[in-house]
Amino acid sequence: MSRLVKADIVPEDDCMVTIDDDKYYTDVAEMLESLGDDVIVDGEPNLPAWCYATRRKTFDLNLFNCIESYMENNHHEEAYSELKQVDKLETLLNQWCALQTVSTFFIDYQRIIVIDPGRYARELVEATAWLEANPNG
Repeated sequence: MSRLVKADIVPEDDCMVTIDDDKYYTDVAEMLESLGDDVIVDGEPNLPAWCYATRRKTFDLNLFNCIESYMENNHHEEAYSELKQVDKLETLLNQWCALQTVSTFFIDYQRIIVIDPGRYARELVEATAWLEANPNG
């Protein structure tokens, strides 16, 4: 309830969407199509009034973390200062990472996309009232 009340409404843009953390959809239309047969109440579609947006995480490889992990795994913990030209390797790695197109989407509980404005407004009123009546959750 508090997530709904606190969430920022965002447009469906360059993100995937989800109603939980189990399945992600390319967009709202794909999600509604996929859910259509599974969300029937009393013979009528009961699709969500809103869904969560996602955040894109691009490919970035942190050189310091890689070196630190390698050195710890190979018992070189105190040898970092002996490494040569780490700055050149970091520049090269950052250039290489910038070329990568790998990205992953993660649910963002702070951002929602409204699908049905009327039902969303009613749910928001209900959630707000519930939170006011139950301040400790």
